[in-house]
Amino acid sequence: FKGLAMGIAGAGNSGAVLAVLFAPPLAKAFGWRAVYGFSVFPILLAMLLLAIFAKEPPDQKRENLKDYLKILVDRDAWVFNLLYIVTFGGYIGLTSFLPTLFHDQYGIAKQSIGKYSAAIIVAASVLRIAGGWMADQMGGIRMLRTVFVIIFGSTVAAAFLPGNPWVMVAVMVVCFSAMGAGNGAVFQLVPLRFATMTAVAGSLIGEIGALGGGFLPNAMGMGKQYVGSFTPGFLSGSLLAVMGIVALAFVSKSWTKTWVGEHGRALDHSPQEQIPNVTELRRQHS
Repeated sequence: FKGLAMGIAGAGNSGAVLAVLFAPPLAKAFGWRAVYGFSVFPILLAMLLLAIFAKEPPDQKRENLKDYLKILVDRDAWVFNLLYIVTFGGYIGLTSFLPTLFHDQYGIAKQSIGKYSAAIIVAASVLRIAGGWMADQMGGIRMLRTVFVIIFGSTVAAAFLPGNPWVMVAVMVVCFSAMGAGNGAVFQLVPLRFATMTAVAGSLIGEIGALGGGFLPNAMGMGKQYVGSFTPGFLSGSLLAVMGIVALAFVSKSWTKTWVGEHGRALDHSPQEQIPNVTELRRQHS
């Protein structure tokens, strides 16, 4: 149930809902600087819960610094980086751009945008948990293929810029749900590939995915500036989904021959079994 566990942990993304719901009215009442001051309160609450309840994991095996650094040039790590740019990068990129989209395209007042954005962001957070669980059941590779097809279809639909804002909300709910499920599926696979380096791998993949979140807002802004439409920005999201599908096509056969089961399901290993040497297994199957 690694996918489910990682999905639950990653559902903290739902904190963005608080931002879109409360930040605009607070800014209107007290100014934007005060909003950052108010953000201290949930941060302090999280720190308190961490201090009371958090425990260090009982790791049985650790790698040395040299092994940790190898992940920076590991092929699979960079494939995961690309996949996570599509799912998590797409999520944070579109989340940051939703206010601009609904204001510029539909003329909605900025302090009222939260009611349109909240359902979209909640969908991504809920589906991150469900996506991790479904990846456990059907396999992370199969799950990601499905997710990327849905992201492709929904971003193409959004590129037509439907006239009714609630239709756009519905399209974005589908898109964000797929991205959330994709986030869960990626991190169902990461602990299977990097069993003794999950924290380091997760940090790298999360960082690159977050940096990739700047791609879609820039594409959307440039499309509006040079073409007068958000359509090119949404189509760039479709292109990212295609890149994810192609990347999976290149690596899925190698992955299922070495460190993961059919369609990306976890292999059955007893606790005493040695974690397989991926490089050696690839050499045997080449």
